[in-house]
Amino acid sequence: KDSMNIAGTTTNIGSIYIQLGELAIAKSYYLKGYSIFESIGIEEGKAHSLLKLGLLDMMRNKNKEALESLLKSLEIQLNIEVTYSGSKSLFLAETYINIGIIYLSLNDISSALEYLNKGYDIAFLTKQPGLISLASLNLSHAYEITRKPALALKYYKIHKDYSDTIYND
Repeated sequence: KDSMNIAGTTTNIGSIYIQLGELAIAKSYYLKGYSIFESIGIEEGKAHSLLKLGLLDMMRNKNKEALESLLKSLEIQLNIEVTYSGSKSLFLAETYINIGIIYLSLNDISSALEYLNKGYDIAFLTKQPGLISLASLNLSHAYEITRKPALALKYYKIHKDYSDTIYND
């Protein structure tokens, strides 16, 4: 129990360093958190640390590294019994969406669409407005690239609706 709290706290300290703009320090805390979770065999903690590492590497424009962490996180999440409730579905949707965003940046549009759609569906199913907005904006870009203007417009409108909702809240 103590080790789990230490691992979680260590990962959270990493998130604080991100807010302070200290990305290298943040990364070291995420890696420490990951190795503690690994040593005590907490799969969910490992998946969460890998998600955080992936998002951090995306911020640092290290998309290949980010993709590796996010795909590993996804693999762990899919091996854990995922119930579509609360934070588990939030992490799963966020992981799918960010993998899609990376594939979009790497110009692998078919993979981008596959992951973005999976993330969008989970976010929509579990009513996560921030993630619906993020997924639909990137789906709009992907459909624009593939010259599907009707779908691009559809998802852009969804993005706009949800980003307005978030702003108004």
